[in-house]
Amino acid sequence: MSFVDDNLLQWVDDNELQWGLELGAELRQVWHDDYYIYAATSEGLDIIDIDSEQPFAYVTYSGGFTTVWGNDTSIYVGTSDAGIKYFGKSSISGSIYNPADLSVALTMYAEYPTITSNNVRYIHGQENLLMCCTASGVDTLGVYGKEAKTSTPYAQKCFLAPSERLYYTTASGSEHAINRVSGPYDWNTPDKTYLNDGTIFESGIEFNDIFVNGTIIYTATSNGVYSIDDDTDDFLIYFTGA
Repeated sequence: MSFVDDNLLQWVDDNELQWGLELGAELRQVWHDDYYIYAATSEGLDIIDIDSEQPFAYVTYSGGFTTVWGNDTSIYVGTSDAGIKYFGKSSISGSIYNPADLSVALTMYAEYPTITSNNVRYIHGQENLLMCCTASGVDTLGVYGKEAKTSTPYAQKCFLAPSERLYYTTASGSEHAINRVSGPYDWNTPDKTYLNDGTIFESGIEFNDIFVNGTIIYTATSNGVYSIDDDTDDFLIYFTGA
């Protein structure tokens, strides 16, 4: 298991083999494959070799990247004003002794009006089907016949499950919600919504991130981690403590 310590701005592997790397910039999101850690920061993208735990390559970008996700062939990054960009994994080169600048490999993937806004907050996906939250809505793209969008200024984080259930969080004032759509076709009314209204989630807490494994939704909140069975609504809460 891997996770990000937002206070120390570092990536950490398991609890017995913790290590940290000061990135020198604001850390915004981390994604990984079998070989590299991809860290989206306020200055661009850092690519870290897992085996050596050292920088291997990087992409510089004015204003940095808001989010990062990848599949078997490509790495996708979101920007605050220029949509989604990507580069092929085949272009990754460099070494821990001389990290390579991959900025020239960066290519436009999608921008407004293909997506609802050029301000991209979060990207997730499955294989070639991408899902993104923007400042104006939620989009799916990349696979013909499964491209769709909905308009909302409140979408923050998203997760596309292998079953093609789509989950996205919204935040409007003190109201936070997890919304589920059972397929990227009809966004008008989510099939299911979880609110921070005291029913399952504590009233008033904030949703920070989301991860889905099978039917279990894991939600990082301002007061611990919740796991919810999306089929039965059974749930557990792991509090952060005082």
